[in-house]
Amino acid sequence: MMPSIDTDIDIFVVLGKLPSDIVGLILDYLPKCMLHELLYFPPIREVVASAILSKINSKFTKKHRLYECNCDLLDITPKKLKRAIDQWNIFPKFVVIKDFNLFKAVLDLSPQVLHNAINLYGVFCVKSDADRQKSLEILVNSNVKFSHFALMNFGHVTTLPAVTTSLTLGDTTLASYMVDGLKRLHVSQGFIEERVTSYNFPSSLEDLEIEGPRSPKVILPPNLRKLNIGTISVSIESATGQAGKLEELSLALPHIESFDEIGIVAPNLKILNIEYCGKLINYDGLKKFQNLKELSIKYCNYPIGVFAGNLFPELKKFEYRDRL
Repeated sequence: MMPSIDTDIDIFVVLGKLPSDIVGLILDYLPKCMLHELLYFPPIREVVASAILSKINSKFTKKHRLYECNCDLLDITPKKLKRAIDQWNIFPKFVVIKDFNLFKAVLDLSPQVLHNAINLYGVFCVKSDADRQKSLEILVNSNVKFSHFALMNFGHVTTLPAVTTSLTLGDTTLASYMVDGLKRLHVSQGFIEERVTSYNFPSSLEDLEIEGPRSPKVILPPNLRKLNIGTISVSIESATGQAGKLEELSLALPHIESFDEIGIVAPNLKILNIEYCGKLINYDGLKKFQNLKELSIKYCNYPIGVFAGNLFPELKKFEYRDRL
């Protein structure tokens, strides 16, 4: 949603007559980039300030044109954020930080911003070994809890800061992937080899994505609902014998010839996406997924004979795209 430069804000004067919680709900539907204009109306000023500061993207500079604006998050520098908090005594609930030096600046100026945020997104990338060690030590020692956390090019990591919901690792490996309470994990290893011989995950994990030329054996946790694997070779097992809660499976495995090689037992699977499996010719293993509702096969050989005999009585959508 992109606001007009000539937006008439007179209609918002009447908001001052409504309860503050109703005003807040209305403001949630407006782009962040136009809310500052409503600060000129004293009756709703405090509610507007709360809405503005509720979701922020902390940056060192704030330079953009209107057509480049972020309508969902408020872009704000650490110093301006501190002044806003001092003035309104309101802390953001949703914070996005995509730079380590920026994290350090906020930690030094307003550590409460990081500790009080309900949803804290942290995305960090380093270039040198010295930066890796120093950055990771500060992140861990800050005692900040991230709801969503991403490390890029950190090499082999033994200790993580607290992560509650989602973890993304790019060319970064862990000594152990048993992160308590973790719901979502995305692992992408292009230029680094894992030191673990098998991926073991916490029982809380529901969404798993693995990308890279090689992968250790994958042990599927019991509560996994969504799995996406793209690698040359992989061995998959289930911690309980079958992935009973798995509902969505996406595979890009260029070297497999038979679907039975995958070894996944998922009786409740509903969505199956198969891509770039150029050597796959034996689709007989698909027949065990009797509850499929959606099947997508792209850049693979056509699954001849799979649909004979109405094997998928609940299938509502089938999509096929020929090999390139």
